[in-house]
Parts: sequence; C-alpha cells; structure tokens
Amino acid sequence: MPPAPGKKRSAAQKLALAKGRIIARAKFDRSLSETPSLGSEQTLSVFTEKLSATEEQLQTTQSTLQVAEVEKQMQQLTLESTERELEAATKAAETTSSKNASLYKALCTTRQTLQRAVASKATLKDKINLLETVEVPAAKQNASNALHLLDASTQAEENLSDVIDKLMEKLQVMDVNLKDSKKHVHALEMRCTQAPEIMAKKIAQAEEKVQQQKKELHLVQKGVYTPEARTLARMLTHAGCTKHYVGAVIKAVCDLAGVSVDAEMSSQTVGQAIIEGGVAAEMQLGYEIAMATDIGIGMDGTTERHINVEAKYIHVGRTDEHGKHQHKTLLLGVDPAVDHKSETQIAGWLSKLKDIADVFGSSPLAQRQGLKLLIDTLIAKLRAMHSDHAKDQKKTYRLFRELKAKLCYETLGAEKLVEMTEDQLTKLM
Repeated sequence: MPPAPGKKRSAAQKLALAKGRIIARAKFDRSLSETPSLGSEQTLSVFTEKLSATEEQLQTTQSTLQVAEVEKQMQQLTLESTERELEAATKAAETTSSKNASLYKALCTTRQTLQRAVASKATLKDKINLLETVEVPAAKQNASNALHLLDASTQAEENLSDVIDKLMEKLQVMDVNLKDSKKHVHALEMRCTQAPEIMAKKIAQAEEKVQQQKKELHLVQKGVYTPEARTLARMLTHAGCTKHYVGAVIKAVCDLAGVSVDAEMSSQTVGQAIIEGGVAAEMQLGYEIAMATDIGIGMDGTTERHINVEAKYIHVGRTDEHGKHQHKTLLLGVDPAVDHKSETQIAGWLSKLKDIADVFGSSPLAQRQGLKLLIDTLIAKLRAMHSDHAKDQKKTYRLFRELKAKLCYETLGAEKLVEMTEDQLTKLM
C-alpha cells in the first residue's frame, strides 16, 4: 500500500523496497534462464506469464512492506495509547477499583498486538532477505525482450481486431438481409395461405357472372346485330325456316331455355344477313381462286318444272412453300339457265366468274393484301374440265380450249410488244 497522505517513506523503507525488487528480478532472471528455447509465440507467452508472476511478487512484497509499516505505526500508536491508558488506569486505580477489569482486558489486547507485530517483523525480514538475492541487470534485459514481444503481439491483435470489425459489419448487413428475407417469406406464406380462399371467391364470382351472362342472349351490340346472330339466322333459313319467323323461333327457343333475348330479328334483317352471307361466300371463292396455282371446273344440269338448272363447281389446287400440294372443291352455285347450248354455258361461266372477281376485287381483304383476280388470269390457270359424255359438254370443252388458247396468244403477244423497241414497233406497224 502507498504511504498515508501527507507522509513520506523513510530511508529504511526505501531500502527494503529496493531490495525486494532486486530479489524479484533475480528470481525472474533465473526462471528465464531455466526456460527451454521455444517458438516465438510460446516464448512470448512464457515471458508474459513470468513477467506477470514477478510483478505480482513485487506488488505482494511492496504491499507486505506497506502493511508492516502500517502495523508498526499502529503498534507505536497502540503503545502510546497503551501508555496513556496505563497512566490513566494508574490514576484511575487510585480513585476507583471498578475499572481494573477493563484495564486488564486492554492490557491483554495490547500484548496480543505486540506479539503479532513481532511475528510480522520476522516475516518481513525473511522477505527482505529473499529480495536481496535478486540480480538486477539480467532481469532488465529479460523484461525488455518480453516488452518487445508484447508490443508485437499487441500489433497483431490490432490487425486481427480490424478484420473482426469488418466481419462484424458484413454480419450486420447479412442480418438485415436475413430479416428482410424472413419478412418476404412470411408475406408469401400469408399469400399462399389466403390463396385458396381468394381463388374460391374469384371462381364463385366468375361462375355467377357466367350464369348471369347465360341467362341473357345479346343479339345486338352497339345497335348492330352480331355476326353470331346473323349466322344463326342463315342456319335457320337454310334448315327451312322462312325469314319471317326466324326472330320468333329464336325468341321461343330462348324462352324455353330460360334465357332472355334483347331483340327480335325482323324479316328484313334476316334477308340482309342472307345477302351478306352470299357476298362473304363470293369473297371466299375469289380468295381461294386468286391463291390457287391450278384450276379445274365442272358442271351438270337438269330440268326442274320445265326450267333449266345448272350447278357449277370448281377445283382449286395450291402448292405451298414446302412443296406440299393441297386442293379443295368449291360450289359456285346453282343457277337457272335459258337452255343447254354450249355458248350459253360458256356465257354463264364467264358471267359467274366475273361476278366473283368483281366482288373480291372490291373487298377490303383484296385491297389489304394487294390481290387481284382477272378473268384472263383465271382462264390461264385452267387445267381441266369435268363433264359427262353429252355432245354439248364436249363442245363446251372445245370452246374453253379455244378461249384459253386465244388468251394465251394475246398474253404472249402483249409481253412481246412490251419487250420490243420503238424501231421494231414502227416496222411492225
């Protein structure tokens, strides 16, 4: 312990403290010399442990000296107080005998204190003798080596501390990301948990909407009959229902099925739907003929109630970009005719094909795709004709062949004229 405030160590105390330090350093030096050679890290640890042990011994010795000094002071104080008490007791013994017991106890206590002080002095002398045996120079050298190794270890600990700080920062970032991921996973789990219920509600709403839509048949949208309604009208008329009863039939069937109809189709609308269907059919025929590479025609006729009726059909063939050939058979129509003459049949064919070409050429489909259909082009694609063994059919075939030859000659001549120069055209004229 350090000296009491306001007091300094005596010369004897300073000498005893120095001897204790010398003895402790000598022991530390001997322990270092007795330590076998180890690695740098092991040596540092050994030096550190021995240095700590030596410092602890020095502190213990210093503390012991201080305790002895304090005890000595206490003993002196005790002796002085005892003397004063003895004097007071002597004086008090003369006046009263009641204090003899207390004085005897104080005397016993004083004797015990003196005995302890004597024992402490003997122990202190032994420790001082131990400190006097320490060699100072070797202890200093070993202490400096230990301090150097301690500094190196401190630097390594600082570097390791920097690495640990960086790792802790990364760990904090990862911890934040982990928390965010957990929140996202929790949200997804909640969605998955609620998904069946939400899906069931959506399905129920969709079913209810479909049921409501099924209970209503909308023939008109934005003031115009839908294509489905017009197709239904054509189907009913094709099945034999007169156009005056098409609207009533549709309404009756829907009422029987429990479906309401927003409008009743009139006979004029049914007739217009039939005309539109015919125009659409002619557009389809024109498109198929325009896209075809080969054409074959056929016809047959009969008499119905003294009226000549002719059914015309056409075969269209097409070869795609992969070399695959496809063909279709299309009905051009069943039309009345004046007679069965070959000239009349040729005129009917050309009139029918011209109507188809005009309708298709005026359609938005042909204009949008840049397609044209001409009679000359159609005759040039003609490859075959189907007929029976009648003479009029054979003549019709010859007339078609002559017409095709004429068109071919005219086409070849026109191409040749286009290729000729002005001088050649002048000589030709």
